[in-house]
Amino acid sequence: MATETQPQQTTGRDESQLRQFAESFLENKLAVFGLFLIISVGVITLFAPQIAPYEPRTQNYDAILEGPSADHLFGTDNLGRDIFSRVLYGYQTVMTITLGGVMMAFALGTSIGLTAGYRGGWTDQSIMRAVDVLMAFPSLILALALISALGPSKWGVLLVLGVAYTPIFARVARSEAVSLREEQFVKSLEVRGASQARIVFRHILPNAVGPLIVAITLQFAFGILTTATLSFLGVGVQPPDPSLGRMLTEGKDYLATAWWYSIFPGLAIMIPVIGFNTIGDGLRDTFDPRQVNR
Repeated sequence: MATETQPQQTTGRDESQLRQFAESFLENKLAVFGLFLIISVGVITLFAPQIAPYEPRTQNYDAILEGPSADHLFGTDNLGRDIFSRVLYGYQTVMTITLGGVMMAFALGTSIGLTAGYRGGWTDQSIMRAVDVLMAFPSLILALALISALGPSKWGVLLVLGVAYTPIFARVARSEAVSLREEQFVKSLEVRGASQARIVFRHILPNAVGPLIVAITLQFAFGILTTATLSFLGVGVQPPDPSLGRMLTEGKDYLATAWWYSIFPGLAIMIPVIGFNTIGDGLRDTFDPRQVNR
């Protein structure tokens, strides 16, 4: 009977913890607002072709630099293209790149960090010294160096984000593994002969997921900024693909006469960055009970 009831008790405990987590997160109004922003951006990203009133590459020389109106909600650019449509498609580009790059960095960095932290010794030292070398370079400088070697393209930026952000996840994962490897449940698994891979990925990883989730949300925000910055500098997403950073570059020469050209793409970048940052703050407070009474 004990064997039959144990899964039910575990499931009940997990459901209770999940409920407490959700309630704690939802009490943070800023985090909920951030979640609303990200869900809105996600919907826009998925349904951009259906929402956009114009094809983003279509040029109309009879509507050059027109201000916001019922026909063009965000106005038009110097080639008569609808800025609202280009912003929607720009979201598709930046969110696809950021999602792919951050998840690549998460997979690589977490695997490396957990392995180094659990095994310790020379494995830990050699891996983390290599990570330290990468972290010695600012993320943007490292991204520029990598994109120079790979060449400017959408997939090049994705790969650059994956490499540039791997050390950050590696440090977080390694820190959690070092603190968890001395726990009794890990020692018990070792005595029972469990493999290192099973211990690391089936038992240590689930217990380290809190800080890693917070890191993911924050790196999403940095990823959006990095992707936009690379495009702004002309080494990111290339025309004719719409890019929010490229739109800022094109619009900077028209700030005095066509403010909408840069303002709306800038706001489009700011919204998901604020959303991910506030979600990250809310998750950090939820995972860390010491934050509750601050």
